[in-house]
Amino acid sequence: MTREQRMTAKSSQNATGALQSSGGFHRFNIYDAQSHLLEDFDGDNFYSTFSVTFDADVNGIGFNEYANVYAELYVSQEGGPWLHYYSTEVFSIAGSTSYDDYRVLTTLQSGYQTAHYDVLIDLYEVGFSEPVASLSSNDVNTLYALPLESRDRDPLYVETYPETYIEVEAGGSLSWWGLVALMCMLMSGRSRPMAR
Repeated sequence: MTREQRMTAKSSQNATGALQSSGGFHRFNIYDAQSHLLEDFDGDNFYSTFSVTFDADVNGIGFNEYANVYAELYVSQEGGPWLHYYSTEVFSIAGSTSYDDYRVLTTLQSGYQTAHYDVLIDLYEVGFSEPVASLSSNDVNTLYALPLESRDRDPLYVETYPETYIEVEAGGSLSWWGLVALMCMLMSGRSRPMAR
């Protein structure tokens, strides 16, 4: 589902969301976001597993503001439409602390072509249908042009080696039995006293 379709659906479901707010005036922002590329099984530098970590903040009239929020995450393939790929659970944020980072670990199972994808995060306060903050590849480079592909396009790469047959031949005419006989002769020669 595209971002526009999700926002339209939220608006129609929650027309009275403002009445369910946690109270007070809040100002939200997503302070920072990081992405990490994690699994590339076929070694082509396009990853099927990645993570996005973001730090959402809330500020208001009070000193220690807090809010219950959730996020919707989207990807856009090389400038295409924003396609929804994950909705977080409701989580709490407090003021401008960095201790409330939220990490989303994703494995794209199927349906994602090998391409570069941008990421968009929409933050919602519980009870409201409109995003209270957004952050995308337009704001930070860490969400820009991630080399991704779905797992069905990222098979496990197993390096194979051609079968090799090696034959070793050694020269010489001394066998193990010959070596044992030679050792016995040397030992028996040493044990005899020498005649004068």
